[in-house]
Amino acid sequence: MKTFLFTLALTTLTFFHCNAQNLITNPDFENSGQLDCQSWYDECGREMTFLCDTITPDTTCYAMFYQDAPPAGGSWSLGVTGVGNSPENYANTYISGHSGSHIYELKVWVKDIGYATGGAKLEIESQGHLSTHKYFMANQSDWSLYTLTDTLTLQPSDSLVISLYAIAAGPTTGNAYFDLVQLKVNDSLSGLPNLAEAGKEITPYPNPFTGYTVFNMPVEMHEAISFDLFDIQGRKIKSFQNISSKSFYLSSEGLSKGLYFYKIYCSKNLLGIGKIVVE
Repeated sequence: MKTFLFTLALTTLTFFHCNAQNLITNPDFENSGQLDCQSWYDECGREMTFLCDTITPDTTCYAMFYQDAPPAGGSWSLGVTGVGNSPENYANTYISGHSGSHIYELKVWVKDIGYATGGAKLEIESQGHLSTHKYFMANQSDWSLYTLTDTLTLQPSDSLVISLYAIAAGPTTGNAYFDLVQLKVNDSLSGLPNLAEAGKEITPYPNPFTGYTVFNMPVEMHEAISFDLFDIQGRKIKSFQNISSKSFYLSSEGLSKGLYFYKIYCSKNLLGIGKIVVE
């Protein structure tokens, strides 16, 4: 398994923006209409660039490129062969250089051919161990778009892995085709006003946390502070008014594990915004 290192430090306060960049470097397997085999690896650990030299079916590692594409456009797709009575076969790509705890949104077009069932996994490789966090299985013989979202926190030595897989039941064999693979960070709280305003830095500690985290206010407490907490859909789930202590404790009681966003006000003026992770 090829391993990439993340340059990642957990950022406890980030002023929010909508990151619309696709983190997949080769999402559609082509460049100007020509086949592009870079940045994808078969289950034998080989970068699939050798297939750009000769488009010959490889029955050893079960990954291939095909001239079949969804209605969204393009000419090429990546195909994985599922073989009955065998574990799933797959092709992977790896994400590096992305920092922090984020909500990831994965979108993939999938087409099941014959007796195969295709799907995609969002995984983390940590110290040689690969763990699956979320996945989906396709169920359409025509091109269809599938989406999953997950909140992930990675350590500096972890790798984020996108795995496209195919599996077949019994003695049958079939292909699953994949195209237009898109992974984005979806940390935007677009339903909340004034998120672009920059407040003073308020860094809760610990973060991530299990029992409670502490906010130390960077202002003299001449006026009361208010605190609002939002879930990843932008819904306000907690609100505290008239905080008079310079240190504010937030308990995890009643909160599910995952990513949350906060806004802190002083006399209706935005003092700070950021995110916390409950483990």
